[in-house]
Amino acid sequence: MITLSHSIEQGVDIVGFHGRLSAADAGVVSDELHRILETGDKKISIDMSDLDFVDSSGLSVLITTLKFARSDGGDLVLFNVNPRVMALLELTRLNEIIDIYDDRDAFLTVFR
Repeated sequence: MITLSHSIEQGVDIVGFHGRLSAADAGVVSDELHRILETGDKKISIDMSDLDFVDSSGLSVLITTLKFARSDGGDLVLFNVNPRVMALLELTRLNEIIDIYDDRDAFLTVFR
């Protein structure tokens, strides 16, 4: 199960993922991310420090959210990705299409 937190910092929507992003929650998470993009400034960042697990449905959420954001002039970035999840992003080469930052300060410098 996953829970989400949402805040806005320096005009950027920051969503925290807490728990496991799997098929069971993928639809709800995708809907919430799209809602945030539609009501915000089209830029969304995901804090993945508390994300323990991602399956193929979770990766699909990231891909569809990235496409949705970029289709409207926005973007998606990830930060604080733990080593286990980073290994999956590298294996699937998503790290080549999604910008990934070490921490909040690093992406805020570039993402504003």
